[in-house]
Amino acid sequence: MQLLEKNVGRGRLSNDRVRVTVCELDWLNLDAAQGRSLDLIRKHVLSFYEASQEDLAYPELIVSMDCVYNPALHRPLVKTIHTFCKPNYTKAFLMIQLRDVDNTRNFLETWNSFPSFKLYHLEEYMLPPAMRSGFTGFVAIRVT
Repeated sequence: MQLLEKNVGRGRLSNDRVRVTVCELDWLNLDAAQGRSLDLIRKHVLSFYEASQEDLAYPELIVSMDCVYNPALHRPLVKTIHTFCKPNYTKAFLMIQLRDVDNTRNFLETWNSFPSFKLYHLEEYMLPPAMRSGFTGFVAIRVT
């Protein structure tokens, strides 16, 4: 966490067009949370974003890089992304290292068990040159 905060300038990197915010979040705690507990976690994390109204502010983009490696964490990762995606607003960008076909397939099955998302596969030419081999990318949009 400290290195990540350092890389984005003490947890917040801003200019006229971009703001990057960093905060720690345990996917397993979020996955186990329900009802009021889940709402409290959501409010805490979203408090890092400035709201233009009284509503909670949601991120425009969630980036997940190389987070799909342990099948036990697939559901917690997808639920976490789901929790912080505002419908028809937040996009999630996922870059997955292709270590094991069954692991990737299992992750996509888990993702598809959340029908509130549309998931789009990125063609190879859309990926950075260094990630065109051994990686795949997806963009997800929460629609409900």
